[in-house]
Amino acid sequence: MVNKLTITLISILMVLLFAACGSQDSEINKEVIETSKASDNEEVKKIYSKDQIEDLKRNSIQNFIKENPNYQKEDIESKWVVVLGSELNNKKSLLLTVKDQESNDLLVLGNGIEDLSKIEIGQSLIIVTTKLWKQSNPPRNDVLEIIHLSF
Repeated sequence: MVNKLTITLISILMVLLFAACGSQDSEINKEVIETSKASDNEEVKKIYSKDQIEDLKRNSIQNFIKENPNYQKEDIESKWVVVLGSELNNKKSLLLTVKDQESNDLLVLGNGIEDLSKIEIGQSLIIVTTKLWKQSNPPRNDVLEIIHLSF
């Protein structure tokens, strides 16, 4: 009886210890991610000029329409965004929260044609979407195509 009680108490203490260490690691990781996001975005700005970003956005629309002729150019847009977070919604599909680098608007991206599961927080992307955004807070749209900005 005493042996079971001792083992139970030790187990509870171990769980509490791991939980305490885990939350500290989480805060450290959050700070590292925030620093990484800022430095990644600065790297993208150093490597790509504003004109190059605009060219990438324009070319991404043209290429998407060539590959998907059922879409009209007038209905499609592209944006330069940085990924701020991800979550599963109630339908078990992945949603990304991104920041438009030109307007500073927060946007939510859902699974469209593209698979969002391999995208990491802090990545800079050119996204292709329809111009019709769902009126939510923040606005939401499905991703049709993603171009990863690498450096």
